[in-house]
Amino acid sequence: MYHTQDYWEKVPPPLRSEVARAIRQTASRKATGPDDVPAELFKAGGETTLNRMHRICVAIWESGGWPEEWTFSTFIPLPKKDDLKQCKNYKTIALVSHASKILLRIFFE
Repeated sequence: MYHTQDYWEKVPPPLRSEVARAIRQTASRKATGPDDVPAELFKAGGETTLNRMHRICVAIWESGGWPEEWTFSTFIPLPKKDDLKQCKNYKTIALVSHASKILLRIFFE
């Protein structure tokens, strides 16, 4: 079993192709997170956006630190039943930055 430090030293940073795949797999037409950057911007940005996102992902990987802006979420309560005076009749969703989702997709694959 690896110690955390050993693990990160042995695993290479994300490849450009992994970032491209994660961007393609990101769902379109979804609500934006606190940064108000839609997923469509990453998809329509072409090579320039892909190259920039790859550099960001590699920098995060090498530093081991997650950008503070990517840790913020917007929580939205959604009604699910009739009596909306009761908290149990709501579900909560969290809107997270699409940039954060892209990097998380790479990590978890």
